[in-house]
Amino acid sequence: MKNDISLILNEFHRRRQFFTLQAELETRQTDILALDYEMDHASGPFQSKKKQSLIQKREVLQGQLTSLKEEISRSVFPSLRSLADQWDRLMHKDPLSSGQNIAEILHFALATERYYEALEGLDQALNECFVELIRVPNQAAITNKAVNLTPILSLLPEFLQHDQQYRRAVHQLNQKALLPAPLRLYRVDFTGIPEIDKRSELRFIGKQCQKLKNNLSDILGQLEDQAICLISEINQESRDDEKA
Repeated sequence: MKNDISLILNEFHRRRQFFTLQAELETRQTDILALDYEMDHASGPFQSKKKQSLIQKREVLQGQLTSLKEEISRSVFPSLRSLADQWDRLMHKDPLSSGQNIAEILHFALATERYYEALEGLDQALNECFVELIRVPNQAAITNKAVNLTPILSLLPEFLQHDQQYRRAVHQLNQKALLPAPLRLYRVDFTGIPEIDKRSELRFIGKQCQKLKNNLSDILGQLEDQAICLISEINQESRDDEKA
C-alpha cells in the first residue's frame, strides 16, 4: 500500500509541475507582449539605446518561452479522473479511515472541472454573440439592434440547472469542513441573460464569467492542495510505521 500511495502522490506532484510550467509560459508571453508594445513606442533619437536593450530582453524571453514550450510538449500529466480512480481502487483494496475524505475531495474536484467546462461553453457562446455585434458595419446602429442570443439560449436551461447543483454541492462540502477554510464561490446572475439587449450588458456578463472561471481555478487549486496534504500525511505515517 505504501508504494501505491507514493505513486499517487508523485502523480499529483507531476500534475502540479505541469501547471506551474504552463503559468510560467503565460507569464513569458505577457512579458513579450509588453516589450513589443514598449518597442513600438520607443521612437526618436534618444530612444535607440533603450530600444536595443528591449530587443535583447525580448530575445532572452523568447528563448525562455521556446524552452518552456518544448518542456510542456514533452510533459504528460495525469488527469484528475485518473487520480480519483486510482485512489478509489486503493481504498477499495485497503480502506483507510481518512481515505474517504480524500476521495470526496477528489470527486468534488471532478465536479468542479465539469462545471468549469459547462461555464466555458456558455462563455464561448457569449463571445459568438459579441463578435456578431462587432461585425455590424454601422456601429452606431448597434444600440438599436437587438442582440442575437440564439447561441446562448440553447445552452442556458441545462447550464442553469448545473449552476444550481454545483452551488448546492459547494454548500454541502463546506458543511463537512473537509478543507482548511470554506470555499467561496463567486455569484453570477445568469437568469437575466434572456433579457440582454445591449452590447454593454453582453460585455458585463462576459466579464462576470471570466471572474467565475478564475474563481473555479482557485477552487481547483485549493482542492488539489488539500488532497496532496492529506495523502502526504498518510504517506508519512506509513513510513513512520515501517521504521518503527
